[in-house]
Amino acid sequence: MEAGPEIERFTGTVVNIKEVNTKATFGKRFGGAFLGALIGGQIGGGTGEEIAGVTGAFLGIELANDKYGDTIDHVFLKAKDGSEYDCYVELNGFKVGDAVEFTLVSGHVSAIVSTSP
Repeated sequence: MEAGPEIERFTGTVVNIKEVNTKATFGKRFGGAFLGALIGGQIGGGTGEEIAGVTGAFLGIELANDKYGDTIDHVFLKAKDGSEYDCYVELNGFKVGDAVEFTLVSGHVSAIVSTSP
């Protein structure tokens, strides 16, 4: 019989948090690039039209990321034994100094809860 994943439980503290912007899905970015290039291509003529089309594509990707992307927190944890771990969680779910309990599955944080009042 095969052994299951290694599961460990820790208590510790949140030592740092960084906000991370995630990108929109590939389909949304592709759609933004296509529409941006289509609109940009209508401006100017010749080389100017090509430049406007490429610029429009990049702007379309950025607009898709702004509208459909997400912001999450990259949380850095320090266990009571001194070990350090990190994970990604919903924005503003924790703050630096929070006491936490977390579970590692095969060396990766899979669950985290605040034990701070």
